[in-house]
Amino acid sequence: MRIVRFAVGILVSMFMFSALNTVNQPSCSDCFAFVGVPFRYYQEGGFTGGGHWLVGGVIGDLACIIAVGVGMGWTWGRLLRKRKKQSA
Repeated sequence: MRIVRFAVGILVSMFMFSALNTVNQPSCSDCFAFVGVPFRYYQEGGFTGGGHWLVGGVIGDLACIIAVGVGMGWTWGRLLRKRKKQSA
C-alpha cells in the first residue's frame, strides 16, 4: 500500500507540474524564450531555430516532481495513520 501512495503522489505531482508548464508557454516566435517551472528546461531560439534542452533544468524539474510526490505520499500516510488512531 505504501508504494501505491507514493506512485499516486508522483503522478499527481507530474500532472501539476505539466499543467504549470503548459500555462507558462511563451508565445513569441521571433525571440529567445525559456520554458520550464520551477527550473528552465528548454530554450527556444527564434526564427532560425537554435532551441535546445537545458540538462540542469530537466534534472531539477525531475527532482522537484519526485520530492513533491514523495511528500504527498508521506502526508497521505500520516493522515491515514491519524485517522486509524482516532477511530480505534
